[in-house]
Formats: sequence, structure tokens, C-alpha cells
Amino acid sequence: MIMQAFSKTRLLLILTVFGCWIVCSSALAETTQPLTAEQWAKIQGQLEAKQSAGKQNAGSFSGTASVTTSGSPRNDGYNEQAFLKASNAGVDDQFGVRLAINEAGTILVVGARYEESDGSSPSNNSIDDAGAAYIFERNRNGNWIETAYLKPSLPYLAGTVVGHQFGLRVAISGQTVVVGEQFRYDEPLTPGGPPVFNVGAVYVFEPDRNGNWVETEVLQSSNPNPEQDQFGGGLAISGDRLLIGATREDQPGIGINGAVRAYSRSPNGRWDEEDVLLPLNAPPSNMLFGWSIALDDDLAIIGAPFENSDGSAPDDESAPAAGAAYIFERDATGQWHEVAYLKASNAESDDFFGFAVGLSGPFAVVGAYGEDGDGSDPSDNSVGEAGAIYVFEPDGSGSWVQTHYLKAPNPSAISSLGWSLDLKGRSLVIGANREDTLRGSTYLVRRDNQDHWTFEQRLTASIRDIDDRFGHDVSQGGGRIVSSAWWESSNPMLGPDDNSFSRAGAVYLYDRDGFAVGGNVKDLVGHDLIVQLNGADELAIDINGEYTLPGRLADGASYNVSIAQQPINPAQFCSVGINGSGTINNADVSNISIVCTDTVNSEGLLEPSGIGFGSVLIDQTSAIEPLVFGNVGSADLIVDNVTLTGPAADQYNLILDQCSKTLLTPGQNCDISVRFQPNSTGLKLARLEVSSDDPDSPAIVSLNGIGVDEDTLFADSFE
Repeated sequence: MIMQAFSKTRLLLILTVFGCWIVCSSALAETTQPLTAEQWAKIQGQLEAKQSAGKQNAGSFSGTASVTTSGSPRNDGYNEQAFLKASNAGVDDQFGVRLAINEAGTILVVGARYEESDGSSPSNNSIDDAGAAYIFERNRNGNWIETAYLKPSLPYLAGTVVGHQFGLRVAISGQTVVVGEQFRYDEPLTPGGPPVFNVGAVYVFEPDRNGNWVETEVLQSSNPNPEQDQFGGGLAISGDRLLIGATREDQPGIGINGAVRAYSRSPNGRWDEEDVLLPLNAPPSNMLFGWSIALDDDLAIIGAPFENSDGSAPDDESAPAAGAAYIFERDATGQWHEVAYLKASNAESDDFFGFAVGLSGPFAVVGAYGEDGDGSDPSDNSVGEAGAIYVFEPDGSGSWVQTHYLKAPNPSAISSLGWSLDLKGRSLVIGANREDTLRGSTYLVRRDNQDHWTFEQRLTASIRDIDDRFGHDVSQGGGRIVSSAWWESSNPMLGPDDNSFSRAGAVYLYDRDGFAVGGNVKDLVGHDLIVQLNGADELAIDINGEYTLPGRLADGASYNVSIAQQPINPAQFCSVGINGSGTINNADVSNISIVCTDTVNSEGLLEPSGIGFGSVLIDQTSAIEPLVFGNVGSADLIVDNVTLTGPAADQYNLILDQCSKTLLTPGQNCDISVRFQPNSTGLKLARLEVSSDDPDSPAIVSLNGIGVDEDTLFADSFE
């Protein structure tokens, strides 16, 4: 496929922690007149119509869920680090309609559903509502740079003047980005007939060898519905698993409830469809099954915010748009099975339970932005559209049950808590995009070891205008949080206080003060590997590649990376490299390797791989150079001897040997040091070898130095 993505030298517009605006390009779009698809307009009308006072419906509370509120959130913790705008920002682009940050917190993808370029150039504005997606990457200095501007490769039909809202859904895992275009039209089914409306498509992007983002595949439904499937209306990706929602797919006997299609990545990198997920026992109801999706290993949660049951039975339709969520589990053959049907304990009409969902380990969370309680009791309905979050866990029998009902510390009407959310480990980020007269807020909630969920911090945008809707979408990764204000209105050429670009959109990125610790994972096949920083901050890892632990450390602080839980399904043994502990030296640490193996074995690693001693006077000695030998395998390692070999071995001295005749347990290290003492001039080569019961023994480090006399050294000093 040909990917219409533009170069890495494009615009970065970023507001740093020092309040500086940096503009690297100025390709700005003209004013747009947005036109949406008919069905989308109808749905959006339902979502936005609830701007008035809250509902009066009374409800009853059942079950054993607890009500969780808290005092005022802390003001410390996360700080705004970056304010991002599109390089070609234009009026009503709605940059930030969707966003996602990868697990390591280093790559961010942002959708702008109404961007108007036809793909020929970012400044072209010939297709209303065409849509675009933007990729930002964090460089070594901690700055976020726009590195790609993505457009779809599928052509528009002849005469098209209204686009398909590419970027209305986005997702990322590792270095794989997927972008939805759910309103894409397709060719007529019969010659001269009307086009197939809103069939939808999903595009996959990955970096090539040069780091340029390219489109690698286009996915469309294997069974398209001529009455608009809206394939791509929901997205979730985790490693080699991909779920795509077709929110209006029509199935025989089920009607237009929607479906989710499951894909797995094959060894050749292609995505193969393996199953279709459908809600069981549901009457035809336009429930928008697949609107929201979260994926964790072999579990998925799927939201259907327009489902109509009051919770008494799946086929009940007495509570329009109460909403539901469904949990599916994948078996060893790649088939997905519904294992739970989730309803709020206080389900009522127009709660939109399932509008946002999250899943991490044995915890599922569901947002209901239209819920009306004040937090005193789940049956209260005194604060219209305050919003709520529901937590579910499997009980002793494996049944998923509601365990918590979360409300904002100070619930207020039309706040829409739960419009967006993202759950990662113990951290839950929630968007309340209409709080404070539609300015919006984002909340950070933490789960402790006693399963208490506490509102820890409320994030607000530095540019806080009425109707910005900060918190419209949220995402977290690598200890960083991103939140969009999709109706933020500044012109990037005029600064953050400007409001001349109505609903252009913006994204805010938050991090904690201090330095990050991370590295790379290699050969991971299993799931639920848990890594700790200093025995506390945990990160669950399911994919190979970059990782960043959530904690942040001060300069001079000690760090130690350890394995808290080995992967399962299949079981593996993972070990941290010998540089897994040390001291922060005024910079992030990003070189700690984690290597996983399928079998129990011993494996030695000697670092560094080579030492150069430079020029040293004959019969004088160089500085002493340290080496570390470590057991990075999964079994005990018996070290035999440390020896110097090679043509000039006699001109190197072994100063320290704590390794010979020792036993190293997995993760244990020993120290070695060596120096150079030439007895003649010229290049002197040797090797330091550590022999052990590692099948690949010995481990070798190359040594080189140059012997010089005083005359040579004196002459060299004048060159």
C-alpha cells in the first residue's frame, strides 16, 4: 500500500514547562464547514442533547458495590509538560477527537476527524471532513516532535467533496498504529447504483528502517453490510491482537447491534481475521456494540452504550441507552467467547454505561457519563449527568461482579465523568470533559494493595476556556498521561491565549518531575510479565520493545529494576540485564535490557564488550577499567576462571577477580578489573575471557592499547 505520510521535519508546536511556544512550520488550514454522515449526526445529537438539567428518573440500588468518594485530590504529582497542536491546525479540525500513547510513553497518535486535506499536501483543503492523524515522538531531550502526518491510501470516489473522518478512532501498541475511517464510502454494488455508505476501513502504520511511518496494511470487513457497517468505529490493539468494532453491522437474527472483528498478526506481519464477536441474547436495538473496546492479553471488554436493558435480563428494553458492557475471552484456537454481561448496579435510561471501558489484569472499569448520582448513594439522582465509573472483578467462582462505584470528589451536574478513561495496572485516568462549564477536567485514580480506589489528582489544562472540553479523550503509558481538549480554539501562530481557530483542538501531556527508568524487552512470548522499580512502581508488560517504568527519580537517586512476576501463557523466565541497578546521573535511564527464555538455563553476560586504553608510556600503567559479569539466565551459573589471552596478554594485568570459582544465582553479578602496562611500543591486542557452564562460554572482552615512548608522546602533543 502507498501511505500518504509526510516527513519528520514537519511542524512541532509545543508548550514546554517553561511556557515557551515553539513554531517550526506554519502550514495552516482555512476555515471549514463540517458536514457529518447522517447516522453520526443522529448519534451525536443524542449525545449532546443532554446539556439541560439532569434526569428525574428514580432508581433502586442492588448488589454489594461500595460507593467510593474522597476528599480534595492532591495538587502535587503530575505536571503539564507539553501542549501539542497539529502542524496544519485549522478551524474545526477537532484535533484530539481521539488519541493514544504507547506502552512505553514515547509515541503518541492523535486523530483530527475534520481536517480537510485530500492527502496531496497538508495545506490542501479540498475535502471537507477528510480527517487526518498525527504521530508525535519523544526525543532524547524530552521534547515531543511531530514526526508523521497520516492520510489514508484508499482513493475517494469520483466527485467526492465530503470525506470520511479518518482519525475518528486511533490506537497504538508498541510501534504499530491503527487508524479508523468508519464513514468511508465504497464503490456501488451494481453499475450506476449508489455508493455503499459508511462501510468503513482501518489502516495500519509502522515505521520503516529509516524511522519513517508507512502504511503497511488496509483492513476492511470480510462481510460488509451495504447499509453501513461503520467498520472502524471502535479500535483496540495489544501486541499481535487487534479488535475492530463495526458498530452498525447487521447480523441475521440479531439486527443492527454491531459486531467486533478479531485479528491476529501472522509471522509475516499481516493481520488475519480469526473471529467475529457478537453480544449474546440481545434484541435488535442499535446498541452500538463495539463503540468502546479495551484489550488485555486474551481478555477483552466491549461497550454498547445504547443497550436498553434495565439489568433484569439481556433482552429487556425498558431502559433506553442505559448501556452495557461485555467481557470476552479468547481460547487457544483463536475463538472468542462471551463470559460476562455487565450492567451498572443502578442502571437507568440515558446513563450511557459502556461509553468508555478499560481492562487491566483482573479489573474491568466502565464509564457511564450520563449517570446522575451525587455520590451519597447509588440510588440518588440529584446531580444530572455527573457521571460515574464502575469497577468489576471476577469472584471466587469466576463470575464478574461489580465491586466499586466511583464518583468525583465533588460531583457536579453535566460533568460527564467517564466520557473517557484508560486503565493501566493500578492507575486509572478518567476524563470529565464537560466539568466546570464545559472546560473539562481529567482525574487520576489509584488502586492500592487493599483494593481501595482513591482519587489522587485532578488535572486541568493551562489554557482553560469555556467549551474546550479537556478530557474528551485520555490515554496513559510509561507513567505519562495525555488528555485532549478537542474544542480548544487557539491559532498556533498567535499563541495559547488566542481563540480565533474555533474547535481546532489541542492535546496536553503530563508527567511527574524526575527522571524515568526503562529499556527494552526481548524474546517475550508469554503474558503478564510484571517489572518493578525499587520494589514499588509496577509495570505489566505483554509485548517486546521499549518499556518505561511509571516511577520518576531525582538526580543522584538509586534505582533497581527487578522482576516481580514471571510471564505466563506460556511460562517463561525473564531476567534483568546487569545494568539493572545504578544511580541517576541527571538523565533518563533507557538501556536496561530484559531478556526472556522459554527454558531454564544458565547464561553469562560480560560487559562492556570491549575496552580501549589509549596511549600509555612504556613500563607505565593505565587507569584501571572495571567489568561486570552477570548471570542473566534462569538457572545457577558456575564460573570457572577469568583469564587474559591473546598476543599481548602479558602486557595487561588482572587487578580484581571476584568471579573465578564462584556460583552466581540468576540476576547475580561479580566484578572484574584490568589495566594496561606496555613493555614496548605499538598496538597491543589481548582478550579477557570468563569461562563458565554457560553453553556459549567463554564470554570475551577485547582489549587494546598503544605503547609509546617519551619521544613519541612528546611529538604527538604538538600535532
